[in-house]
Amino acid sequence: MTETIFDLIVKITGLLAGIVTILGFPALYRAFRIKDETLFGEEAKDRFESIEKSLPEGQKFGPYKYGGGEIKTPKLEVRKVVYDAQTMGREWKGVKKNLRYFYDDNGEKMIKGWRLKK
Repeated sequence: MTETIFDLIVKITGLLAGIVTILGFPALYRAFRIKDETLFGEEAKDRFESIEKSLPEGQKFGPYKYGGGEIKTPKLEVRKVVYDAQTMGREWKGVKKNLRYFYDDNGEKMIKGWRLKK
């Protein structure tokens, strides 16, 4: 009698674990669908110009003067964002992608970008 009860518990637990795994696949797929990429030079400039008009204005940041390392050619970075409440500000909550464009504006190194929530 005890064996059948434990056997039944094991089968039910396995079934529930399988259901949870199947239900979790869409979220896992969405998380890995976003590809990180970095483009340089004319390719970065062309890609940025082609997508800039379709990006939401409310999620834009910049342009700011870039104070980091040297940028010799235009650079476009697209990165997946995993929100961490302890290290990231509220403006990052719900953000799925971070898109940054580094460029030269009359000798000044500038950066502008978007924090995309979709």
